[in-house]
Amino acid sequence: MFRTRKTHSHACCQTITGFQLIEMMMVITIISILAVMGIPLYSQHVIKVKRLEAKSMLLQLSQAMENYALHNHSYTGATLAALHQPEITAQQPYRLHIQYANTDGFLLMAQPQGKQAADDAACATLTLDDKGTKGITGTGLVTKCWG
Repeated sequence: MFRTRKTHSHACCQTITGFQLIEMMMVITIISILAVMGIPLYSQHVIKVKRLEAKSMLLQLSQAMENYALHNHSYTGATLAALHQPEITAQQPYRLHIQYANTDGFLLMAQPQGKQAADDAACATLTLDDKGTKGITGTGLVTKCWG
């Protein structure tokens, strides 16, 4: 009444599940290549964003200096505290400093701190004077650092 049927196992009929080693190695290789290309690009982007914040803060400080001179008829005596300006940028990679402020003009500086100083040596400290002249203390190009 009950019949038993013999089944033979053939390679064509077997179901294989999972990943083979070669597939996994190819995925790891592709991810590695993308990481090698992507991480340096991302790092450069972060450096530029922090520098952009410092440039913006210098321009705001310059405007505050002009307001101070308008009310006091001189830049003399202007300090970050008197101008209600922070000493450190929001992300904290730059320290703002008034190099000098006298009757003739002023020089403002944004000095990189910590990792930013090491990573952005080409631009180094950003400067801005009362005439709007932009400068750097690094070996890079002013147009590239301020651009």
